[in-house]
Amino acid sequence: MDIDTPALDACRQRLGVETVWGDFATELPFAAASVDVVVAGETLEHMPYPSVFLGEVRRVLTAGGLFVGSVPNAYRYRNRLRVLSGTPIDTDPTHLQFFSLASLGALLSSHFTIEAIVPIRGRWSGRWPSLFAHRFAWRCRR
Repeated sequence: MDIDTPALDACRQRLGVETVWGDFATELPFAAASVDVVVAGETLEHMPYPSVFLGEVRRVLTAGGLFVGSVPNAYRYRNRLRVLSGTPIDTDPTHLQFFSLASLGALLSSHFTIEAIVPIRGRWSGRWPSLFAHRFAWRCRR
């Protein structure tokens, strides 16, 4: 599901995947408890109301359904230095939300059972994910 029609067409033609056009920032066009897995890669940071989206994901997932995804770590070391130098924490104008490890965990746990949140990329991200991970990926269950 996406709002990018050319991307959906390419996915359908190249991969033979059934696609659905829609704006997932509002209501998901699927019946309740009808989907086994939802993937939201680099999506939550672009949503005006991520909690609404997470409620919709929970609604469409089957009992025990899997929700996986990722977001940028807005509060990594480099971004903190930007703030200290007087520049914005993030230079992407399409990012409406900024997630830390703690805020992501709090948001996800309000809708799902978190199985894992893992740091992605970054030299010392395994030791200090809050400071050095470039992204966070999660695995949750309904």
